[in-house]
Amino acid sequence: MTAEKWSDDPKTDAGPIISSRVRLARNLRKYRFAPRLSPEAARAMIRDVAGAVRDAALPGGARLRMIDPRDLTESVRAALLEGHAVSPEFLSGGAYSPKALLLSDDESVGIMINEEDHIRMQAVTPGDDVDGAYAIADGVDDVIERGVEYAFEPDFGYLTACPTNAGTGMRASFMAHLPGLALTGQAANVLQSAAKFGITARGIYGEGTKPVGHIFQISNQVTTGKSEGAIIALLRNVTAEVTGREKAARKALFSGTNLADRIWRSYGILAYARRLGAEEAMEHLSDIRLGFEEGILNIARPKRPIYNLMINAQPGRVRARASGETTDAETDVSRAECLRSML
Repeated sequence: MTAEKWSDDPKTDAGPIISSRVRLARNLRKYRFAPRLSPEAARAMIRDVAGAVRDAALPGGARLRMIDPRDLTESVRAALLEGHAVSPEFLSGGAYSPKALLLSDDESVGIMINEEDHIRMQAVTPGDDVDGAYAIADGVDDVIERGVEYAFEPDFGYLTACPTNAGTGMRASFMAHLPGLALTGQAANVLQSAAKFGITARGIYGEGTKPVGHIFQISNQVTTGKSEGAIIALLRNVTAEVTGREKAARKALFSGTNLADRIWRSYGILAYARRLGAEEAMEHLSDIRLGFEEGILNIARPKRPIYNLMINAQPGRVRARASGETTDAETDVSRAECLRSML
């Protein structure tokens, strides 16, 4: 895992929007849906999907490598989850085994085979570029469809295991850093208002997770009855309103010296601490991302984008960099050492 990742791109630090993602859910007509798929059929389906993209010209020249999650250590599995290359459901095992992951070296393009649906393909782009993410995901979708037949009905669109994903089968999302709304206590109300328009906000790792480091995933809820373009336009409009409220909240925070003190304290802890827990590190990294973005920290930036540091401060990533599995205490020491070197 030495190749440069999408999270190394400076665009991830260019504003409240860290990254854009488009995910497409598809099923193959010749197989039962995942909950009723036998292990033998699952293995055949994996061969069909892998064969459809093998040696194909993918958007951006991406080349996908096949990964069997059962062959990975717990720390590497966790690292893939922390980098948003896979979902918690994909790693859960159970009735939906066997599975496979096709992943590009920079982790910007991935295909989870046999998650809730036969295929969950996604494309991630750094910064505010959901159109670019859709173009890549749509291109990968076209490549796969040339080699397999999807479950599709004219009246319903693409058929999915969960009816709420049918139609376009598309979830478009922004990863947004919203410390202004969080610190002023406005986040819940603003994001609940977005739900009235069919847009939902979840935690950093999606449904059922909490926002750590003031990072939220903002995505569409409705996939049926709207075109892909209409879904993206709605997401853009609602997210623009949310980020506008974020900028207004930041102005309110700047009225005194308390925010500057908080940000400089966070910088001091990250620069000198000898032991840091994951959530503590995320909170301090959130503070200094805000500090650099708003010009409060008028010093040299770290060697990598702040969001990259956030991902690499997660337990799985820290343990995956070690020569072997480490204890929680050892992980906290390694995390602090890594962040000191970056600052």
